[in-house]
Amino acid sequence: MSKTPKEIWEIQHKLVLNFDVDQHAELFAEDGVWEFPLARPGTKAKLEGRDAIRDWVMEHTKNAQDAGHQALNYDDLVIHETADPEVIVVEFDLHGEVSHTGEKYRRSYVQVLRVRDGKIVSLRDYFN
Repeated sequence: MSKTPKEIWEIQHKLVLNFDVDQHAELFAEDGVWEFPLARPGTKAKLEGRDAIRDWVMEHTKNAQDAGHQALNYDDLVIHETADPEVIVVEFDLHGEVSHTGEKYRRSYVQVLRVRDGKIVSLRDYFN
């Protein structure tokens, strides 16, 4: 039996905390899409396909590690079920630390996740 969108979200975020790029990318369907509707000008607003997602995550994970950023935990988690069983809307805060300075940071997110046959086919990622 395929995993639910909530189960996939929980797995995804454990992988993010552990910098597990390959397994994170494997959660996406081969033709999965990851969108950043609020992306800053000059940055990618849409990733299409598992390989493009893997490459982007790998690059951003390396940049985060090089800068000393470490995601520590998530809180204020609210998961909204929708009328569509493939879709959930998730609100949460990500807390992290910059190892070089000890500076703490927090980012607030809203993600819209569509999972089909146990794979992410669409992820819309809104964050501050």
